[in-house]
Amino acid sequence: MVDYPVIIKRFSISILARRYILELHYMLCCLLIASVGVLAQEGRNACPNGTPEMSNTFSALAIEEQYISLRELKGRTAEALLSQKNTIDQQRAAVDKILSEQKGMRLQITAANPAQLVEYLRGQIDDVSKKIAANEVIIAAGGPNKEATEQENNRLVEARQILGQNLNNITSEQSTRNERIEQLSKESDTARALLDREVACDNYLKILTNRIEEKIVSILIPDSQKNYFRLTLSLAYAAIVLLLIGGFYVVITRDAVTRSAVFSQQTGIQFITLFSLVIAIILFGILDILKDKELAALLGGISGYILGKSGTGTERLTLNTDH
Repeated sequence: MVDYPVIIKRFSISILARRYILELHYMLCCLLIASVGVLAQEGRNACPNGTPEMSNTFSALAIEEQYISLRELKGRTAEALLSQKNTIDQQRAAVDKILSEQKGMRLQITAANPAQLVEYLRGQIDDVSKKIAANEVIIAAGGPNKEATEQENNRLVEARQILGQNLNNITSEQSTRNERIEQLSKESDTARALLDREVACDNYLKILTNRIEEKIVSILIPDSQKNYFRLTLSLAYAAIVLLLIGGFYVVITRDAVTRSAVFSQQTGIQFITLFSLVIAIILFGILDILKDKELAALLGGISGYILGKSGTGTERLTLNTDH
């Protein structure tokens, strides 16, 4: 036994699920379009003045003028993209140079190990200072070794001065290197910001190129569809003409009486000729070779000729019947 309520319930659930999926897909598409628009606007703001952009006045122009303007805009955008690529390459080279120098400075600091050297020199200075203080006590107390102690103390003072000078040099070099590393960090941040700006402008130009190509395609699609329509009709009418002529010759080759009647009165030849002319004129109209007035004149003339021939044939048939 079929449980219709369960089937209806499942069917309703499937419909609701599809609806929610479609709504979610629509929201995602809207978010994607909005994000692309935001990125494009940010990229446009990142570009310098004079950067190509899509004008809002394109829709007011004729199709031919739109196509010409879009082609010109595409050319200028391609030039801007090439220039932007060179700018990005230069900016990346500048960033790499800064990072390389910063890395070299840090390697120098690591190889020199200034902290350990500074600690060693300070220890040496402390030891020398302690010896100087001890010698000064001996000198102040006097004694037979006073003169030798004074000479040793003078040498220790000179050594402490040399050690202090070396310590100052190392500290100064370390401070200079740290300042340079900090300066390179700031320069790196600035260069990265400029690089991001140039990349954003490059992305904007790529989006603009895609929009221009889409616009050009949208302009050319109607012409393509029209040309396809013309080709289809031309092939259809050509097939009709071939079928007509082929059928005509099939008929006259199978029936001797019909062949004699057709060729004796030239009715068949006139029919094929007029039919082919009508189809040719219609094709010329589809291909815009003939305009509306010319088509009307030709079709009117052919119609008048056909009706006139039909009237003349009817009158002759009536006269033959009376006699």
